[in-house]
Amino acid sequence: MSNKPKRFSSPKKLAVAIASVAMFAPFVAVGTASAAPTDPVEVTVNGSDVAAAAKNRNGLTFKGFGVLSANSTSALLMDYKAQNPEAYWNLITTLFGGDNPIMNTVKIEMGNDRNTSTGPNAATMRSSNEYPNVAHEPGFQLAADAMKVNPNVKVSILRWRSPAWVKSNDDVYKWYKNTILAVYRQYGYMVDSVNPHINESGPNFAWTKDFANRVKTDEVGFIGADTIKDLDGNDVPAWSSEAEKEAFHKIRTVISDEVGTGSFGDDMINDEALRNAVDIAGYHYNTADQGSNFGAVAVFVGGGSWLRR
Repeated sequence: MSNKPKRFSSPKKLAVAIASVAMFAPFVAVGTASAAPTDPVEVTVNGSDVAAAAKNRNGLTFKGFGVLSANSTSALLMDYKAQNPEAYWNLITTLFGGDNPIMNTVKIEMGNDRNTSTGPNAATMRSSNEYPNVAHEPGFQLAADAMKVNPNVKVSILRWRSPAWVKSNDDVYKWYKNTILAVYRQYGYMVDSVNPHINESGPNFAWTKDFANRVKTDEVGFIGADTIKDLDGNDVPAWSSEAEKEAFHKIRTVISDEVGTGSFGDDMINDEALRNAVDIAGYHYNTADQGSNFGAVAVFVGGGSWLRR
């Protein structure tokens, strides 16, 4: 997916994003008027205007490209890394490196032993009482490698389904949180944003608000730290550091990731608590803002919309 969605002004800044399930997903502009082929069109580009627009985080400036990581994409890349490391690192540098990276975000569909966009992928936790093996998820390795050439790469996660042991929102939170903290401890980066609900389904407003509040107020840290050993048999701290705790509290919440038409605009406008909880709204496939969900919310909170295709 694309790069870090920016927050808007309002009691809570909001980025309205339209998400894709394509591997390489460019942002596209919609609703642009065009002249007849025979009509001359004069275009004036003023460098100072471009520079000023680029500073507007929510304006109509190009935000970049991103990668969606799922089983058959990232797993293949990890094989490539092992068997042809020079070519792999050339690829990573080409995609994520340089002064103007082609890709600036990795969005990861969490492996769950059931289904993702490209088929089954291993879960980080096969049971409630085990330490997450984050190497099961190739996307976390891909993101870590991308950050070696560009530390500003952003990481977002969502789920198609959950492991069989996940029966409640408490279980979902444990799976997400313990995995996120294990990623931080193994790879050294904090996930930037999370969709707590199910990919390509209608939004769950109550759970979205609950999840956002849990993240921002969590004092517990790793769940089960007093009873679980890590993969090397070592004790597991609740928080590995104050920096880890602070970074976790800054994780942003994604709503929706719907396919087709967004269905949350009126709810976002009418529910201040929901607006305060949500940082990003995801939308798949369609660039048409049917029902004006994204436009209405963007206008209400005073910012622009992101179109992801």
